[in-house]
Amino acid sequence: MFNSDLLINLESYARNNNHAMLYDTVLTMQNRLQRLLNICAIFVIGVAYLHSGLQLDAISKIGLLTGGSVIRWKEFTSYNWGEYYQDKATIGSYVGYYQLELASENSKLLTYILREKESRRTLKISAQDKDKVDKFLSSVIAN
Repeated sequence: MFNSDLLINLESYARNNNHAMLYDTVLTMQNRLQRLLNICAIFVIGVAYLHSGLQLDAISKIGLLTGGSVIRWKEFTSYNWGEYYQDKATIGSYVGYYQLELASENSKLLTYILREKESRRTLKISAQDKDKVDKFLSSVIAN
């Protein structure tokens, strides 16, 4: 599709034979190609960040958004709060979290394949949000 050797040879030829217009054209093409490659790289990185952002777990009114899909609240059978722990957020500061384990009923096919009636998912919930999340979960899941 693109032969970089040809562009390098053209640049060398134009420089050695004092063809200012050709030399300028070759340099312009090289700059434009470099910009195009930079734009493509930024686009790919942006898509990667978007994809990773969509993979994060989130609690909503509809259900739990996890792994790019939504598990509706009616599918959950119970939830349990796990232990409290701290992660180092920045230099010298720690943030507290609780583990939240959610159990959901598997479909008949998944039950047959996994040999388990329930699947369990563990989320990391900020200690500040524990009461709000607990209040919300108690209203949507019969524990």
